Amino acid sequence: MKKALVLLCLLAACGRGPEVEADIIAALGGDSIALNEFEAFLQENLGVEPYHHAPEVLSGMLEAFIQEKLLAREAHRRGIEGDSPAGAVRRMLAEECAALPQPGDDAVRTYYERHADDFSTPSMVHFRQIFVVKSEDAAKVQIALKGGADFAEVAREYSETANREAGGLVGPLAPEDIPEELALALKHLKAGQISGLLPVAGGYMLLKLERIQPPQRASLEQVGQLIQAHLAEQACQTRMEQLTRELVMKEHVWIYAENLPFAYAGELPVRSRS
Repeated sequence: MKKALVLLCLLAACGRGPEVEADIIAALGGDSIALNEFEAFLQENLGVEPYHHAPEVLSGMLEAFIQEKLLAREAHRRGIEGDSPAGAVRRMLAEECAALPQPGDDAVRTYYERHADDFSTPSMVHFRQIFVVKSEDAAKVQIALKGGADFAEVAREYSETANREAGGLVGPLAPEDIPEELALALKHLKAGQISGLLPVAGGYMLLKLERIQPPQRASLEQVGQLIQAHLAEQACQTRMEQLTRELVMKEHVWIYAENLPFAYAGELPVRSRS
């Protein structure tokens, strides 16, 4: 929002205008905006005690309030109608965005190459676990596994974890998301191997490494349409910010910071009220 309202320092310099009433907090296109209008906006968006928020937050809300009014006035000026002023603004912005050129193949490819990590997944670990509290149950589990019993079936019979019905299956998980003592045990296993008995908090655990999924990267063909939509959304946002800047200058927006019940920390131009 702040980027949308940045003006040249010369334009934003404080000035002195005609004397205004103490309850007027802004001027917009020759109209005055009263504090109670803004307070209704604040209560709708921040709750019944909005002034508990920091000045930076309140300043951002004031700029959002001004932007809302600017865009509604522009939609009305263009003769764009909707089921509400906000609906008319949405229609206007949709028309503005529809008029923008669509991102081309070169732009999509460049974005893909510059953001390779966004389309990659790290190595992921799939494993099974059996957790028991009593040492005698741990012994039974070890005997069953040494006798050739299926790990998943033994987990369903003995494991005291929420995933017992899934045969103790865990994952896929990135190695850094696995508890350190378990990750260390899994590191020494090959796919299909079972760990020794691991003393853990509250009991004992055995692990079986199912597989390690290597790092993967989605192809440009797989994500090209998503990238194009993202770039189009960025262009639309940029156009909205540009339009807001244009309207701030066109409508001669001023903030009377002296009349605000908080220290204005925004970037709209400020005038003294007298």
